[in-house]
Amino acid sequence: MGKITTQDRSRSIGSATPIIIESTGVTVNTSYTGVYATKFTISTTTQAIASAALGFGIELGTLPKGNICVESVSLDLGYVGSGTTTVTPEIGVGTVVAVGAITTIGAGAATMEDCMDGTNGTAFAATAAKTYNVMAQGEIDQKDGTTTAKTLFLNFAGNWATTETLTFTGSVTVAWYIAHV
Repeated sequence: MGKITTQDRSRSIGSATPIIIESTGVTVNTSYTGVYATKFTISTTTQAIASAALGFGIELGTLPKGNICVESVSLDLGYVGSGTTTVTPEIGVGTVVAVGAITTIGAGAATMEDCMDGTNGTAFAATAAKTYNVMAQGEIDQKDGTTTAKTLFLNFAGNWATTETLTFTGSVTVAWYIAHV
């Protein structure tokens, strides 16, 4: 499983004071209100796959503690296979990494896509680089991160035709807010 190497600072979409998210930790303004966007940058990350149904994920990062609600997720991804796979992967964002013999993210735990429902990506085609861009409405229901902050994962699932290495680059931008209940 890959990991993010850089991350932009959060910035306010509204008029509130922004929460600052850095690779070294999270600082939260306790009187926080508003909607924020965090852009997670994926620097060349690889994933070995076998010829089988398989779910896997890339860890994006951790949001601050609190009842997090995701308003939207924007994906700007590039990916390529090292072999001949022609799979159209299902792609989603969740608070749990995708695992197991699954061909769709929905076939796994609901938390594998609890920030963005799985949607069909662009099909892999031999070794040609592919791009996938989508803006999706988030899953507005609260993710209870009051005790343990929630980590986000960019998840993939498919019935992979060959054993090979997949390479990913790009970014995931998540618009979110803390629900004060």
